[in-house]
Amino acid sequence: MPGAESAVGGKVAQGLDFTGHLEDRMPWVVGFVLLLTFVTMVLIFRSLAVALSAILLNLLSAAASFGVLVAVFQHT
Repeated sequence: MPGAESAVGGKVAQGLDFTGHLEDRMPWVVGFVLLLTFVTMVLIFRSLAVALSAILLNLLSAAASFGVLVAVFQHT
């Protein structure tokens, strides 16, 4: 029937809900960490160049970590 809803329970539904919750919150967490890094670096070193390079290096290290995880768990 169009528009009908059904409730599903159990570990599978719990896992899907948890994954959806993580996907919804991840951009906020990453943004907060990058903003906090930027503010801290600007206050400590008084340099925008140092703060921006710190953010860039944070992003590069996170991307490299995820790349290694993918390489290890999907391609071996």
